[in-house]
Amino acid sequence: MDLLGSIMSKMEKPPVTTTQAQREAKKKQIEEAKKTERKRKGMLLKFRKEAETEVQKFMKDDVLLKKQFPPMNEVQRSILHDVAEVAGLVCHAFGEEGVDRHIMLFKEGKRQHLFADDSAQRAAVKLVVWCVSSSLKTDKRSIRGDPSPTIRAKKRRQRDESEQEGRRRRRRL
Repeated sequence: MDLLGSIMSKMEKPPVTTTQAQREAKKKQIEEAKKTERKRKGMLLKFRKEAETEVQKFMKDDVLLKKQFPPMNEVQRSILHDVAEVAGLVCHAFGEEGVDRHIMLFKEGKRQHLFADDSAQRAAVKLVVWCVSSSLKTDKRSIRGDPSPTIRAKKRRQRDESEQEGRRRRRRL
C-alpha cells in the first residue's frame, strides 16, 4: 500500500448529518425531477413532430407564400426555426417577447412578401444591397487602423492629465 492509501485508511469517515428520512425525501425529489424532465422532453418532441407536419403542409401548398404561427415560447420558436431551416424555408420572428412573439415562414425567394401583400406592390419592391467603396468612407479608422488626429489629441490630453494627477499624489505623500 502506498503512503497516501495508508493515510487515507487511518482517517475517520466524515460524520453523517442526514437522517434516513432526509435521504429518502431527496431520492424522491430527484425522481420527481427526472419524471418532470422526461415529460417536458416528450412534449417538445411532440411539438417538433407537429411543427414538421405543419411545415410540410405549407411547402406542398402552392397558393400560400407565407404562414404565420401563433405566439409561442422561446424553446418552441427555436424548434420551429430549426425545422424551417432543414426544410429550406425563410423564417422570421415578429412581435414583442413574452407578449405576442410569433414565427412567420416564407417560401425561399419570396422575401419581398414581408413588405408587400398585393401583386402591384410586390412588383415595386426590390431588394437592394448597399455597398460603399472603402475609398469613399469618411471614417478611415476601420480601414487603416490609424485614429484621427482629434482622437490622438484627446488621448494625449488624458494621458497628460493622469500623469499630472500622479505627480500631485506623490507630492502629498
